[in-house]
Amino acid sequence: MIGPSNIDLHNIMNSLHIGDSCISISQEVKYLGAVIDCHLNLNKHIANVCTTCFIKIRQIWRILRTLSLDSAKSLVHANIISRLDHINMIFIGLPRRETQKLQRVMNAAARLVFAAPQRARSDPLLMELHWLPIRARIEFKVMTMVFKCLGGDGPPYLNCLLSRYMPERENMRSENTLLLRVPDNEDRYTRRTFAWYAPKRWNKLPVTIRTLPTLSRFKKALKTHYFQKYFVLGIDDF
Repeated sequence: MIGPSNIDLHNIMNSLHIGDSCISISQEVKYLGAVIDCHLNLNKHIANVCTTCFIKIRQIWRILRTLSLDSAKSLVHANIISRLDHINMIFIGLPRRETQKLQRVMNAAARLVFAAPQRARSDPLLMELHWLPIRARIEFKVMTMVFKCLGGDGPPYLNCLLSRYMPERENMRSENTLLLRVPDNEDRYTRRTFAWYAPKRWNKLPVTIRTLPTLSRFKKALKTHYFQKYFVLGIDDF
């Protein structure tokens, strides 16, 4: 059962009776590796990811002096960055205060690779490693999925959520720029859905990236675009 955050589900229903069986109602469930709570704020899931990653960071730190830089990068990527990237599309639309918890993990992982002090600035280290920040990585994953959907390679349940924007007048310049139609019903719940978030952010990409012909070229250009936007121009509007 899922409901608004101001509703206490345990006061509404504590159990479900099916025949002679009594099934207790849980506030959270684990599905495909994600802890989903009844309010969809993902606090428990983010806390679990952060706890696991910090344990890995401490373990790697103990053997860091025996590792080369390349070995440290590989070990951190396999044990920490991969966990931050796993099913990270579920974080779309979350408040910055929640994703900032994951960003602190990534900052600590970058300091670990270079054996930098705890107070060292993380942005130069992330730039050296070519690691996009958490919110940019989330958007990168979503935009890549949109590109696949438009090419017919995305999952059907996501393909049906996207529709091309067609101007009312013919021969308009926007007709060939691969814009998507954004749903009109915008509120705090729809802003966290793929159907609203994906076309909204897709339409903000440069047309030269949206119209690239292959996935490999698209991903390369998209990462470069986000890298320059965040690290060079200092724009953090993800």
